[in-house]
Amino acid sequence: MRPNGGIERADDRGIATLVRPQIEYLLSALGELPISELPVLLGELELACATLKLRMLKAQPHIERQEAHEENVSVSVGAKRLGTSTKFIYRHKDRLPFVRREGRKVLCNSKELDAYIAARRPATRTKMPH
Repeated sequence: MRPNGGIERADDRGIATLVRPQIEYLLSALGELPISELPVLLGELELACATLKLRMLKAQPHIERQEAHEENVSVSVGAKRLGTSTKFIYRHKDRLPFVRREGRKVLCNSKELDAYIAARRPATRTKMPH
């Protein structure tokens, strides 16, 4: 925070430096949050994590780029592939990185949806011997 109460911009200091105190505060407050608020917070953190992972995936250099024809699919197809409802996608369309608007139509970019799903997929678990 700035002395006048305003929030610093990311170019004033690194964004990670600006966000770190907020994350530390959140981590210290987790033990005091009511259990009923945890699912909502967890969902928001998952969305933030998946968005960051998607940005990292996009930043990696691609050997083969086939972006000449990016396919957009309907929200119902996107919801089915994501394993959620269409209502969820419409409700969070401004925060989901794969959602596009063409006029009044809301669509899901197929490649970005795949990357988003891959970023959210948990690491495979190995069975521990008994």
